[in-house]
Amino acid sequence: MLQQISSVTTSTIFATGGGTPCFFNAIDAMNEAGVTIWLNPSINTIVKNIYSETAKRPLLQNTSEADLKNKLQHILQERKSCYAQSQHQLNDDEVSINNLKKIISQNA
Repeated sequence: MLQQISSVTTSTIFATGGGTPCFFNAIDAMNEAGVTIWLNPSINTIVKNIYSETAKRPLLQNTSEADLKNKLQHILQERKSCYAQSQHQLNDDEVSINNLKKIISQNA
């Protein structure tokens, strides 16, 4: 679906789920279609942001709070080489509307 949409759509921002870029060569299609930005928060930030939603996330269902951080670190390690293919990366302290605008305008 991502490849179909990106081939006919212009000036669109796609915010994909965490694993999306890592399947079916999606990161390649995303890089070809436009600008890719890996928002790379710390594990602690991810835990804080998703803890209340783990029941809705198939890979995290039935994960205790104590095990959540370890599980997320494992998933991130598996996906890191894929994410690293993004054209840009913003870490916790760099994620802001202004930084996103700057990257997008430099690549427009």
